[in-house]
Amino acid sequence: MTPDPKLSKHEIMRLAEDVEAGRRDESELAEHGVKAGEWVEIDKEELLRQVENQDDQVFIVLYRDDFPYDDRSEVEDALVDALSRDGVGEWTGAGTGLGERPYFDISFTITDPDKALAIIRSVLRAKRVGKSTEIRLGDGTYSVYDE
Repeated sequence: MTPDPKLSKHEIMRLAEDVEAGRRDESELAEHGVKAGEWVEIDKEELLRQVENQDDQVFIVLYRDDFPYDDRSEVEDALVDALSRDGVGEWTGAGTGLGERPYFDISFTITDPDKALAIIRSVLRAKRVGKSTEIRLGDGTYSVYDE
């Protein structure tokens, strides 16, 4: 069975997260042609090395000790909506990092880096994310609040 084309990758991931957290039943994933496997732990620094210097990728890191929400969905969903509405970004993944300084991360493939950075900053500012939030784009790391 192939994944349901009516659901975006983002919607499938959100459903999978709800299944993992016990908020939804795994059969709901199966209805959409998706089988949940084991969660895979990826080292943050290794992941950042993989996306560094890719001008068509943006990687947003939200540190939990400086984050005003219980989970990343409040911010992630707003970013997905804004970037897709303006046709400059497609959600490619998200995760949660544990360890010394826990964080959430969200990634997008983008078509216009300057426009995407402006949209991302606007959404993150509206959501009042913490000052430690990082926007990694190409070979640079950008602040939400400093231009």
